[in-house]
Amino acid sequence: MPYILEVQKIAWNYKSRHLGYMNKIFETQEDACVYYNKFNQHMLPLTNKNNYCSDWDPYTYLMYIVREHFYEHLHIAPFENSNKNENNNNSLI
Repeated sequence: MPYILEVQKIAWNYKSRHLGYMNKIFETQEDACVYYNKFNQHMLPLTNKNNYCSDWDPYTYLMYIVREHFYEHLHIAPFENSNKNENNNNSLI
């Protein structure tokens, strides 16, 4: 089963809003975690212990969730396509 990263944004009332899915497909949930952790070293690691759901980033207010990939539209650029080597998706904010 392939996996993807869902992107959500935290609002002022700590509710999350779905923004979309990252345009990158992973073979396993662990592959998605390794990818997220590589580009978000300032955050707690994404693992199965936290149900494959990241904390929200205090800079971007984004959080990432590993999901099974079915037929979702993958329109959010991967981390490596951003302008910096860190997660700085200001276009999503």
